Amino acid sequence: MRENKEKTIKKGNKFVLLLIISGFVISVLCMSVYGNLFQNQKNLKIGTTYMTMNNDFYKVVNDEIEQDLDEDETLIVRDPALDEEKQEEQIRDMADEGVNVLIINPVDSKKEGDAIRYAKEKGVYIIAIDVPFEDESLADCTIVSDNYQAGVQCAQEMMKDNAFGGILLLEHSEVNSAVDRIRGFKDTIAKQPQYHISAELECKGQTELSYQSVREYLSSHSDFNIVMALNDPSALGAVAAMEENDYPCQGVYSVDGAPEIKKLIGKGKYRNATAAQSPHTIAEEAVKAAKALTAGESYEKMAQSQNLLI
Repeated sequence: MRENKEKTIKKGNKFVLLLIISGFVISVLCMSVYGNLFQNQKNLKIGTTYMTMNNDFYKVVNDEIEQDLDEDETLIVRDPALDEEKQEEQIRDMADEGVNVLIINPVDSKKEGDAIRYAKEKGVYIIAIDVPFEDESLADCTIVSDNYQAGVQCAQEMMKDNAFGGILLLEHSEVNSAVDRIRGFKDTIAKQPQYHISAELECKGQTELSYQSVREYLSSHSDFNIVMALNDPSALGAVAAMEENDYPCQGVYSVDGAPEIKKLIGKGKYRNATAAQSPHTIAEEAVKAAKALTAGESYEKMAQSQNLLI
């Protein structure tokens, strides 16, 4: 009888001990989860990588993001200089550095999936800005301007300014936003026989590449009187090449609203218009999304801002 009682007491002690250990383990896990959540909210660490910082639009976006952060929040900035593989490496490196959020303007909309999945496995939230990923499921939030409509706006303004025309298109076919702008422009003039596409040149949205491409084209062609550029930097390159050759172009149209192109509107040799994006709105939305996601709150999957034709 006494032996049975002792066995019962020992079993009871073991059960109590097991409960204590289980409670301790659960407490540690809860502290870890809530501690990490609290740390994410209080010590937001954002990594940004833009396709290139050789574009004032992205410089302004980044400056606006930095201004919208609190003092105890950190911003890490990387520039892949239009190198897709370098951007993938930057995404992995920043994930390893412990960022909570990656704000990415992809060099190539169709690639970088492996690097992004690597970051997501580490608990990093992904926000795509200006350029959506082809696989939209990669991003927790995508913030873009209405790029198709920007192309439509440029085409409509061009038709107001010009009764007819041969059009030189400056493109960046690896980036969805650039493709959408040109597509919006083309679709708008598609049923207007008085307008035709003279040529389509790749320039990656860069002033230097645009200048070189247009300059080379002008060496053997003179079949256009209108330029439609995917963005303002490429428009500026075209203007430089045409001015150098004293080429009689009637109008240059583009997207962004960069300060340099605004100076040319109404003052330069060529009639110009730009569908201006709002870097402030894009940056503000990106920071709001970053803070909401790291706080465990929901945020709209796709945020789209409108353009203003200047």
